[in-house]
Amino acid sequence: SQVLELTNGNTLGKKLKAGARYWMQREGKMPTRLVSQLYLEALGRAPSREEARIASVLLGQSVDLQGIEDLLWIVTMLPDFQLIR
Repeated sequence: SQVLELTNGNTLGKKLKAGARYWMQREGKMPTRLVSQLYLEALGRAPSREEARIASVLLGQSVDLQGIEDLLWIVTMLPDFQLIR
């Protein structure tokens, strides 16, 4: 039930919305840098070529809050972000 709360609950959703606003303000004008910095800070590594390509398509040329929030959801759900015991 904790996994369902994490993926479907309001707590994570609110945090990711706030995170999207943060990243938009910080790197919103430079999508390539946004992706690189986000991966570095969230996962401690650069995105793979495929991850960078997908993120670029997701964000598009005109970065908006929804695109960043979607990217944050994707990164948060990656196995290397999650600590499972």
